[in-house]
Amino acid sequence: SGRSTRARYALLLSQALDKNYIDVTSDSLISIATRYYADVDNSPELMKSLFYQATVYYNDGSYDHAAVDATHAYEIAVKLNDHFWTGKTATLIADIFNLTYNYDESLKFRKVAVDAYAKTNKESLHRWTLLGLSMDYINIRDHEKAFSIIDSLQKLDKHTVTDSAFTDNLIRTCFEYHLENRDYQTAKTYFNKLKNYNFQELSAIDYGNIGYVEANLGNSMLAKQYIDSARKYSKQDDAKDLFAIDIANWEYLKSNGTKYDIIDYSEKIMHTQNAIVKKTLGQSALGAQRNFYNMESIDAIKKSDRIRNYAIAGGIAAILIIATLIVFFRMKIQLKNNAIELKMNQVSLLATEISQWKSEYTSLKNHLDDINTQISHQNTMEQETKLRNLIDRLLSGRFSSINQILDEYYENSDSPASKTSMYNRVEKELKSLSSAKSMSEIESLVNDALNGIMTKFRNEFPNLNHEYSILFMLNCVGFSQKAISLLMGIKLKSIYTRRARLKERILNSEAPNKKKFLEKLS
Repeated sequence: SGRSTRARYALLLSQALDKNYIDVTSDSLISIATRYYADVDNSPELMKSLFYQATVYYNDGSYDHAAVDATHAYEIAVKLNDHFWTGKTATLIADIFNLTYNYDESLKFRKVAVDAYAKTNKESLHRWTLLGLSMDYINIRDHEKAFSIIDSLQKLDKHTVTDSAFTDNLIRTCFEYHLENRDYQTAKTYFNKLKNYNFQELSAIDYGNIGYVEANLGNSMLAKQYIDSARKYSKQDDAKDLFAIDIANWEYLKSNGTKYDIIDYSEKIMHTQNAIVKKTLGQSALGAQRNFYNMESIDAIKKSDRIRNYAIAGGIAAILIIATLIVFFRMKIQLKNNAIELKMNQVSLLATEISQWKSEYTSLKNHLDDINTQISHQNTMEQETKLRNLIDRLLSGRFSSINQILDEYYENSDSPASKTSMYNRVEKELKSLSSAKSMSEIESLVNDALNGIMTKFRNEFPNLNHEYSILFMLNCVGFSQKAISLLMGIKLKSIYTRRARLKERILNSEAPNKKKFLEKLS
């Protein structure tokens, strides 16, 4: 369907082929992805496409092209701070340099890969990369560092390492390490381990190397057999296979051939070596990588020039825009100044009018205050009159009988019998006065006299105990606390306590008439 789908398919299929060890040597598939993703710089998809395209070139032996794409992918992985892909791309670059005999460059990128994989949880890949690093040290003849890595890998728990391919390659690396170190007997031991492990078929190079070992150990017959096996498995166009056979045969002829055979094989080795050098020079991975970095530098310079040119053009445009804006804003400011001057005149007129209105307002306010004062004074007088009338009605209606009893007491105070009789009569009158009916009548009178104060009190404190309502009502009438104590039949100390609680309850409430209620209890 669309280009994006085709590119995605090409990338995923190339990845699947590589993961299944199917070596592809044509870039017809993966180039669909690299062409499409090239439009998005430094994207993960471009990085992966370049990596698998480099792998295709690597499989095809086009190491210069492989080096360019692998380096490009590596640079993107570093920019993305992707440790896994940094290790993966650095490993591929190291392999390319190893095959083109650039051992120092191979070592440099292998170390990068080891460090990158150490930051991931890919322990298997980390072990493989360490094994490659040991081979790089063998190639530069740093046998001490090579042995240190090999020894640490050999000490790994067998339950931890279950990868047969890794074990096979570890044995092979040990064989090559001892071969390079000229420890031929130990090298032979590891070759036998490799042959007995039988993970994969031995190559022409393997047989050539063991032939060389046996020739050095003086085992001419075994050396000849291994050299013949090497010829059997060699590819006629593979210079590395031929070189391994020639070296082994040359070593064999040193003990079993004539000097003319030795000279002939020396010339043959030189010819093979020249072929390898010629091919390597023709596939200069290091030169290709340097060309890539040079092109990157040139592109960076061009990009910098473009940015500078854009900046200059942008600066000129900005200056023109700023100049235009300055002229525009000056004209706008002038118009604003004119408008402000007009507004100032209007404000001046308004200020004069406001001054007149303020004078009239002050006069009206003073007049209104006088009226409010008169109304307030009149209301206060009316309330006082009502309260006096209430007290008069209470005294004349309810306390007339007590008055009469007191008058009689005054006239007959010398008689003990009359004192007892009067006490009983007063007590009876107090009991009548404190009855529910009497209190209800008093509340009605208080309510009428004080603008419905009891109705408001009961509405604003609906959950209040009835005795507290009676206490509040008797305080509104103006009775003393002793009189209230007699009327309610409660000790004077309790009256003071309840009065304090009632005041606190009102004070902590949100009642609209809180202030008025507190005045009656003060």
